[in-house]
Amino acid sequence: MNDTQSAISASPHDIIGSPTYQMNLVLWMTSSNNQLRVPPVLANAGFKLLSVERTLPLSEMARATLEAAQLDHIPSPTPDFLLHNKKSYVILECKRTMFGTESSTAAQCRSLVVLAPRELEQSLGDKKAGAISEVHLLYLARCDGAGDKEIAGIIAIRQDMLAKKIKVASAGLLAISATDTAIHLCVSKKGSLPSSLRTLLATTVKLHDIEPGVDPRMLYVIPWVPQAEDTNEKDEYHRIALAERVKIAATQIVDRERVPADVYIRTDDIIANLLGGVEKLWRNTKALRQIQQEVTTVLARQLAKIKSDGPAVLKMQGKAEWAISLKDAADKEAVVTALMSPGSYLRAGEPVQLLIESPSDASK
Repeated sequence: MNDTQSAISASPHDIIGSPTYQMNLVLWMTSSNNQLRVPPVLANAGFKLLSVERTLPLSEMARATLEAAQLDHIPSPTPDFLLHNKKSYVILECKRTMFGTESSTAAQCRSLVVLAPRELEQSLGDKKAGAISEVHLLYLARCDGAGDKEIAGIIAIRQDMLAKKIKVASAGLLAISATDTAIHLCVSKKGSLPSSLRTLLATTVKLHDIEPGVDPRMLYVIPWVPQAEDTNEKDEYHRIALAERVKIAATQIVDRERVPADVYIRTDDIIANLLGGVEKLWRNTKALRQIQQEVTTVLARQLAKIKSDGPAVLKMQGKAEWAISLKDAADKEAVVTALMSPGSYLRAGEPVQLLIESPSDASK
């Protein structure tokens, strides 16, 4: 079995540990208008998405305090998400599995949990004193059951810092687990959650069903998150899904034009179509550049398949943009056929995710 086949046939247990799955799960849970793909528990609790992968530098005082306590830390941690509900803030980090006090991940945990209200205000740089009333550090991870065992590491790290007189945020765990029939979300009662969220998660929540023979992934907002996968995991599924959605988005641009017409296909327009506003909140410029490069590569490869006697295609110099002159319906059909032709990476019959509706709440 090759890497692509392995990725597509991955088990639910493996998939819910994927950083790409977890990040997309959070995006859907923050979108109240998500067509019930998953219960929007974060949106229903009043939380809105502020940023994705935003670096939160620690103040000199916080760094000095951690150094004096001889605690390993990261000067400028970058959590996966930052959410807020008025004056209540959530720092949310996705993990394949949880960790203990001796793990290399413990340093990141200390740097995030030290972002109590005053410290987070300073880190954000645009908040007045008192603008933030509470901060919760939440981890989302694959767990067995409610995660009471897996949360032990966070609790121990936090208690150690409190014993050293260091101000810390509250901390909790959102546990995802898979059965043969569904993916579930529950919380460990040993952790702390914002009150509005704890009310909604008082009992286990079914995120989505698993049907025999059907890919267990929910449809992704971000089909490929560069650098998200483990270095030991060769999962081409996400790049395949991205490529197929790029092809469909480009085809829609061409298909809606009335000939004769000059059509412009731009990488930035395709990305905006795919991510639905999330790209405006995504602070990881390196990841965005990689997505831009991947989208541009897919477009160039597909447009190169237009036959020499077909419509003229002009690559705009220095830009990820193509101008296509459509004289008639035959030209239009030739471009659509080229755009939708199979890529070398995809064999007939392999399932991939198609175009989705934009998560309209993401950019609000």
